[in-house]
Amino acid sequence: MKELNEHIVCFLCAGYFIDATTITECLHTFCKSCIVKYLQTSKYCPMCNTKIHETQPLLNLKLDTVGGDPMGLPYSTFDHSRAHYFRYDEHVSLCLEKLRPPQPPNPLCPSQQKYVRCSVRAQIRHLRRVLCHRLGLSLQHVQILFDNEPLPDHMTMKQLWLSRWFGKPAPLLLHYSIKDKRR
Repeated sequence: MKELNEHIVCFLCAGYFIDATTITECLHTFCKSCIVKYLQTSKYCPMCNTKIHETQPLLNLKLDTVGGDPMGLPYSTFDHSRAHYFRYDEHVSLCLEKLRPPQPPNPLCPSQQKYVRCSVRAQIRHLRRVLCHRLGLSLQHVQILFDNEPLPDHMTMKQLWLSRWFGKPAPLLLHYSIKDKRR
């Protein structure tokens, strides 16, 4: 239980998460009320001091709940009481694969494709941060590519979809490469 506790306790109030809410910039999670109150006086994550947003840090929060609320209503239903805390916008489906040298297809080997659904406002840097977090690597070692071309960190998923994938079927296919750590 001690090992699990550190993943379900709020850094700000030291209690168990109530409406767990994650900062999209650094992926740290807090109670919704704790982080909203904290961000009234700060633009930085209380755990790692990462700048969340220059003028509106509440826009970079994500409710960390799957399925719905205790009343049985899905969170995808627009709720005006939450409108100033979270974005309710379009989503894009991505297929994110590790870049590998061309190989003949092997029907006995299962596909290693990874699918992601994210906001069209998400940027390449957000995708890189999530990927680095999952792979246990630092940002300088991971690159996101489209047609073997590195994508700029500031590009949004909507810009990418409209400029390079418009008219093609979902999901948008992206690759990532892991740079050699010795360089």
